[in-house]
Amino acid sequence: MKFERYKNYYDIVILPSVEVRDFAIAQSRAIHEHVGSDLVLGKRSFKPHVSLYHVAVKTKNLSEMIWRLRAIVRGQKAVGSLSVQRYENQPHLAVSKTAWLAQLHQTVLAAINPLRDKSFPNTWKTNWATYGMTVRAIHLKNIRNYGSPVVGAMFDPHITLTVLNDVTVGAKAMDVILKTTYQFIPTAITICQIGKHHSCQRVIVTIPFLV
Repeated sequence: MKFERYKNYYDIVILPSVEVRDFAIAQSRAIHEHVGSDLVLGKRSFKPHVSLYHVAVKTKNLSEMIWRLRAIVRGQKAVGSLSVQRYENQPHLAVSKTAWLAQLHQTVLAAINPLRDKSFPNTWKTNWATYGMTVRAIHLKNIRNYGSPVVGAMFDPHITLTVLNDVTVGAKAMDVILKTTYQFIPTAITICQIGKHHSCQRVIVTIPFLV
C-alpha cells in the first residue's frame, strides 16, 4: 500500500502484543484477499493498534505532548489484561473497555486536548459518510470540542483490521475473521504519526508502563 503520513496529526495508542499483532495482520490480509480492501495491516506501517486519542498538534507543541504523556505514564502499571475478540458486524477486533483503560483514555484526553491544533482540517464527518457510518449529534459535539468523534462516552476501543472498498460486502468480510479470543497486557503508550484511514504509519515515541 502507498505510504501517506499526515504532518502534525497523531494517534496516541496502545500497541498490542506480538501474538495479537500477528493475528490482526493475518486477518487483515485474509479479508483483502477475500473481498478486497483499501487497508492491509503490517509490522512496519499500518500497525495494528488501539487508539486512545487522535489529535493534531503543531510541531512547536510536540515535545510538550510527549512530556505530558510521560507524566501520565510515570509510575503507572497497566491494571489487568485486555481481551480481544471479533466484532459482530464490523471488520474490527473489539478490545475490552476496562475501568483502567477508560480512565487512561480520559486522563490522556484531558491532558492533551489543550494542545490540539484547532485550525487543522477535520475530515471525520466526510470520511464516515463515505463509508456509510452514522454521524450522531454527540459525534459532532466531540469533533468540535476534541477534534475526534470517538472520545468520552463514545470511546470504543478496538483494532481496525481493514477498510472495505465496498461496504456491501461486510458480511462476507466478517466470515473470514476467526472467532478467537486473545488476552494481552499493555506495556506502553505510543505516539504514532497518522496516515490514510487513521492508520499508524510511524512510531514517534514509545513510553513504557512500569513492569
